[in-house]
Amino acid sequence: NEYETMGVDRKAFCLSHDNGVFIDAGSAITVDVMQRGIYRGGYIFPGIRAMRESYKRISPVLDVPLDRHIDVTRLPLTTKEQISYGIIASIKALIDRHSNGQMLYFTGGDGKFMAGFFRHAVYDEALVFKGMEHALAQFKV
Repeated sequence: NEYETMGVDRKAFCLSHDNGVFIDAGSAITVDVMQRGIYRGGYIFPGIRAMRESYKRISPVLDVPLDRHIDVTRLPLTTKEQISYGIIASIKALIDRHSNGQMLYFTGGDGKFMAGFFRHAVYDEALVFKGMEHALAQFKV
């Protein structure tokens, strides 16, 4: 079963809509693709905080705040911008690669922030609960 190793919250999140890309941007960033109610696969990134901490472990000089207004359409010139670009643009590129024009559903602590980098994106902190409701409705007699 393709759902075997997924946590119950991630499963519920994917059940909130039949089609789309589901991104939970929390401590880890999980990305899952659903088509016609069928799970097609996904992947996991470290969360934004974990990525920033990895730069700090490389060198104290790289311990810079995230530029939350980074322009991902041009190459950055400063170290601060380059780190932010490396984090945000890499996440965005992989999500774009697998979205195929589908709706993007974001949740999680950094979900609202990340949704701002995409055209067809919705942030909703209640999507896990909506998925639970949808699953429960399937069992009503």
